[in-house]
Amino acid sequence: MRQRVVINLLIEQDDGTVLLVRRPAGEASAPKQYEVPMRRLQATEDPAAAAGSLAIEFLKPLLPPKLVDVASYVDERHSPTHYVAICYKIAAKSVLPRNKLPERYTSYQWVSLSQLHQYSLSQSALLLLNLSQHQKLTDESAVKTADYADKKTSSITIFSDGGSRGNPGPSAAGFVIVAADGQVLSEGGEYLGLTTNNQAEYHGVRLGLEEAIRLGIRDVNFKIDSMLVVNQLNGLYIIKNRELWPIHERIKELSREFDRIKFIHVKREFNQLADRAVNKILDYEKRAINKV
Repeated sequence: MRQRVVINLLIEQDDGTVLLVRRPAGEASAPKQYEVPMRRLQATEDPAAAAGSLAIEFLKPLLPPKLVDVASYVDERHSPTHYVAICYKIAAKSVLPRNKLPERYTSYQWVSLSQLHQYSLSQSALLLLNLSQHQKLTDESAVKTADYADKKTSSITIFSDGGSRGNPGPSAAGFVIVAADGQVLSEGGEYLGLTTNNQAEYHGVRLGLEEAIRLGIRDVNFKIDSMLVVNQLNGLYIIKNRELWPIHERIKELSREFDRIKFIHVKREFNQLADRAVNKILDYEKRAINKV
């Protein structure tokens, strides 16, 4: 398997939007997909200097890029390649001052985290944008309650997920509540014990609704990667599994607390924030059991 070290640059505006650039249609890797600006690191290059030169391709930086994280992933779509991605971050003004994009890209978009599901993203973008969101959560250890009053009338999105390792098996549910500007208002989850995937998915919805009610949110778009759960909650499918009846009734009861609620199906790759919350809980419980 080939190995490559690359530099990725998260360019972020004051409003929280990030720059995505699009690959040409004829590219062997990620054709016509959007990604975070990147370039290969040469063997003799200093990563910080490489990040600085990448920044200059897109804007006139006032400050040098800041190291965010280092991640690795395997791209299996063509010839399998193991990538080590060194991720930097830099602030930008509202427009790109450069008149021309680097030749390896055809267009660009400023995108908020809540809009990512509208774009075809490369594997690296999905990973690195999740890292960026995690960094934001780490830097901002708490969001003041007063902030919610300004956002609860805005367009709010709740991403929820549930997973069972074994189906049935050890299970967890998680949610992430995101404002229109991409700011994460709240996230959480719960270890459920031995249940099924469908039960865990429903509990993710329950937890998200309970937290939204606590925050005073009354208008919400709910995004879930289970088509079955979405169609059941929208009344398109009959619920035949009796084990789901109690939690479904609880969700109906909670839903009455909202002025508007919409359940929307999204692909799994666009639900990574909630998926990460679920796996974090399951990994923690696994480690705790192994220590006993």
